[in-house]
Amino acid sequence: MTMLETLPPKRAALRDRVIEIAEVKAENEGISGLRARDLASEAGCALGSIYTIFGDLGDVGAAVNQRSFDQILSAMQQVGDSRGGALDVLKSLAATYAQYATDHTPRWKMAFETGLPEGEGDAALAPIIDIFVDPMAELLPAYSTRMVLRSARVLFATIHGITAMSLDPRLPVLPEGDLRRNLNAAVTAMVSTNEHV
Repeated sequence: MTMLETLPPKRAALRDRVIEIAEVKAENEGISGLRARDLASEAGCALGSIYTIFGDLGDVGAAVNQRSFDQILSAMQQVGDSRGGALDVLKSLAATYAQYATDHTPRWKMAFETGLPEGEGDAALAPIIDIFVDPMAELLPAYSTRMVLRSARVLFATIHGITAMSLDPRLPVLPEGDLRRNLNAAVTAMVSTNEHV
């Protein structure tokens, strides 16, 4: 059963309640917080009821991940719609993304570790990456539309990688305290040196 499949009102309400409970658990514990028995107990339903709505626990996680991507997109859209120089906008987008990851680390990690069903991940990330396109195009006027989109993808991947390494205590290459400075340096380098895009 897909997340978008229409359900009768009572089952749809239960689905939404389970996802909301799962969101709270993901916020605090990430993927390890999603346990079917706990979700059923807090939702006030039988364990089997969850599996009549979701194919498996992975579908619950995917629903939470979709909401996480939606939250990231919403936060970044506010920056993308703001006025300012293109380079400053890119730096603010990077900072906003990193701030979400910092404020919601368990669920952010879960979103990228477990992802979405096959074929849906690109659709979730595409609008986030698209926010980088207009300022990138302004800073790289000689680039074709295809090259600008490629550059936006590379920039997002760079921002994500720097953020992930900064927030992972097992990889102390980039201290969290230097996160914003490192992101600013990476954004500047990406748009100022053609060989990096």
